[in-house]
Amino acid sequence: MPNRCGGYWGHPGDVPGTSTFNGVDDSGSKAVVVYRTTGLTSGDALDGRVMRLVDDVMCRSCRHLRYAPAPT
Repeated sequence: MPNRCGGYWGHPGDVPGTSTFNGVDDSGSKAVVVYRTTGLTSGDALDGRVMRLVDDVMCRSCRHLRYAPAPT
């Protein structure tokens, strides 16, 4: 996924009632997964916010977010 700081690998995943989107940098040292429950009214606006969140996390270190470092 191209973004303002270079890019990352990612893909969405959807099953009825849930949705995920993830991102991983080229080195594999930074990753983020967003998991959310969905309803019948979920749409493009929420999907755009999820993608911006993943983009923000991949472009900077968000100290206010909980995260688990990638295993070494």
